[in-house]
Amino acid sequence: MIFNIDEENEDWENNFDLESSIITEFNVGENVLERMSLSFGDPVFEILKNQFQKIQNLDDWKKRSGIAIALSAIGEGCHDIMLEFLDEIANMISFSLEDSHPRVRLSACIATQRLCSDFVQTFQNNYYEDYLPKLLNLLSDSYEVIRFHTLLSLVFFCQEISQEIITPYLELFMPKFVEMIQQESVKLQEQIVSAISSFASVSKESFSQFYDSIFPFLTQVFSNATDKNYRNLRAKLIECITIIAEAVGEEIFVKDSDVVIEELLKIQSSNLEDDDPQLLHLLRGWARLASAIPNHFGTFLPSIIPFILEKATQQPQIHVISEDEINPTQQNLEIQGNTVHGILLYRNQKIQIKTAEIEEKQVAVSVINELIEQLKSNILPYSRMIVDSIMPLLNYYYDESTRTFASMCGTELVKVMMENYEEENSQKENSQKENSNLDSKLKIEINNDNNNQLIYSELSQVREEFVHQFLIELCKCLEKEKIPDVISVLIQSIGEILGYVKTTISDEFAEKLLPIIPLVIESSIKRKSKLQTIYLDEDHYHESLEKKMSDKLSTEDEISYLVVETMTQFWKFHKKVFLDFFHNNILQYYLSFLEPNTRDYDKQMAMCVFVDIVEYGGENEFLKYWNDFFYEPSMKFMLSQDQGLRQATVYCLGVCAEKLGKIFGPYCQEITQKLNSIILQKDSREESNASPTDNAICALGKICYFQRENIQYQQSLQAWLSYLPVSFDEEESPKTYDLFCKFIEEEDEVFIGENFKNLPKIISIIAQVIETQLIDDEIEERMISIISKFQNFFQEKDFQNLLFLASELSSQEEIEKLIRRI
Repeated sequence: MIFNIDEENEDWENNFDLESSIITEFNVGENVLERMSLSFGDPVFEILKNQFQKIQNLDDWKKRSGIAIALSAIGEGCHDIMLEFLDEIANMISFSLEDSHPRVRLSACIATQRLCSDFVQTFQNNYYEDYLPKLLNLLSDSYEVIRFHTLLSLVFFCQEISQEIITPYLELFMPKFVEMIQQESVKLQEQIVSAISSFASVSKESFSQFYDSIFPFLTQVFSNATDKNYRNLRAKLIECITIIAEAVGEEIFVKDSDVVIEELLKIQSSNLEDDDPQLLHLLRGWARLASAIPNHFGTFLPSIIPFILEKATQQPQIHVISEDEINPTQQNLEIQGNTVHGILLYRNQKIQIKTAEIEEKQVAVSVINELIEQLKSNILPYSRMIVDSIMPLLNYYYDESTRTFASMCGTELVKVMMENYEEENSQKENSQKENSNLDSKLKIEINNDNNNQLIYSELSQVREEFVHQFLIELCKCLEKEKIPDVISVLIQSIGEILGYVKTTISDEFAEKLLPIIPLVIESSIKRKSKLQTIYLDEDHYHESLEKKMSDKLSTEDEISYLVVETMTQFWKFHKKVFLDFFHNNILQYYLSFLEPNTRDYDKQMAMCVFVDIVEYGGENEFLKYWNDFFYEPSMKFMLSQDQGLRQATVYCLGVCAEKLGKIFGPYCQEITQKLNSIILQKDSREESNASPTDNAICALGKICYFQRENIQYQQSLQAWLSYLPVSFDEEESPKTYDLFCKFIEEEDEVFIGENFKNLPKIISIIAQVIETQLIDDEIEERMISIISKFQNFFQEKDFQNLLFLASELSSQEEIEKLIRRI
């Protein structure tokens, strides 16, 4: 069927839409292949494999075209086996891009798009050198439809490709795009603009060198495309211009920013029709411009914020239909030419909402979130408007994405409010110090700032009211929310807000939030139990469900992690009210997670909770639970095959060694032995094990430093030094290197070694980690200071000898880098 192409049908030259409603044997065959691959997988590819391997020798262009489309149609269903043959497939499609027959070239372009999508990043990064020059040549193809799909292929090619790869090709493609945009039809102009957007988005600041040659043509087309028929082109131009603005930044774009914004404001005030594609691109464009010119954008907020909030709060058209009107074969209906989304309410009723209006609401709320993030304190004068708009959206029943964005938006607003609050307090303290030394004349001038004080007072009131209302509302939403992805965002918002506001909310208010935690834990446990039942039910389980079930379990794991993170904030800032509630209502869940039949991730979360018990509860809380509940599981979990559980356990034991003093001493010798066995495993430094190994090394270092009297100190410390450097876990490594510096700064004789024998090793470690992400600036300065002291202590000849010995343990380049810093 897929080889049955009507060669007399000349409409193919005008078929720009891959989702054409015209039914032919060709597209029926294509759809059948796609569905078969999704159902049966690898065997479908095996059938086609022999065909594509001899495509270059096929005389029939229909077969050459059909095989290219067939292979691209099965990419999702046969992904794994096709990945093994991707070199051959890519070579075949590449060969077809230069085929003598235009229909084959077209099929190759379409196949390129699909392969870029199905094998995203892998395809682009491995085959760009072959494909991009050929796609450049096809931009001059005599057939418009091929030029169109070539441009579309370039858009797909820019997905997940690196800036380093695409930047050298700008000088080849940009002049061609400028040439084409002045000559091609509107249909192709739209695609040219999309291609420019893609290149600019990936190349970022590297696009700056082409700004002056590209931007005038874009604005010229934009100014001329005023007819209603050009709405799609204008929409894509809005996207392109704002993407370029964000790519090149404020310094370059600011000279054109006022003209662009004024033009966009004209569009905004032009009463756009409901189906006008410019609206969504306009909303997203405001977010990009706020990112591109944050210092200049605030001037236009009085005209922009009310418009975005209006779109965020608009009520979509809603239609309630009865059971008799529901077509069981039709998931979506059409209302006045717009697709609508169906939501089942009751057994015999269904609500239908226009999808376009729901999307406008989603985008508008997400744009408000981005404006808050980019503009920070400049957005605060509009706080009251934003608060009044987003609070009701937390309960927007009809769309989960709107609820999600509303939660994110409110959380970001709290963050900015608290940053402003802290800055305001700092300014007040400085002002009070200065005022005490001012004479009466200057004090009169200060009194003229009453307007600013009123603004600060109003913001303070909005902040206090909003923080309380928003936290309470988030808890209410969590009580009734059924969708795990939304639950994840809501609990994350609560945790982040508690971290932002710290102790500015009272313990009494914080106590009101606590009941939501066991409720979220309990509901997640029930959902996970149901998912695991499906896994274990052989009669109902099918391989096609595996990814779906895995994704759902991952979401539940994310919820578990965020619950623990939220509890950490209660431990930090509201321990007084949290401690008893934790013992009475929460701890039982995590003790049950320690049982052998629970999932490794749940055990990992139990260990994370125990870290907080130790860190914030201290010795008394540790003694309550260590021997009876955590000791035996910890000894087993240290050697778990699950890297996450192993990492959490060794981290926990390191915290115990640091925080608990002598009461942890009796366990240190056994733990030290197990840590050494973890670190010395043959595959301990492989990527899958590197993070647990780095944490084990850090834990051993803490035992050496804080529990030295409870272990064989000399042996353990020498072993620890030999395990350095750690180089994978960038979060844990600064703690390790802090200990490293302390041993040297305190002139520990065991660490430095008899007759300074360990100094070459110490110097080599420092040389390897300075100017990396493994240490922060403070630790780097300490390391440089240590090397400088060595240099001053030793004779020049002896110091140079130390550097030479160190270079044999690291590299000459790293030693030279170190020398330049001292």
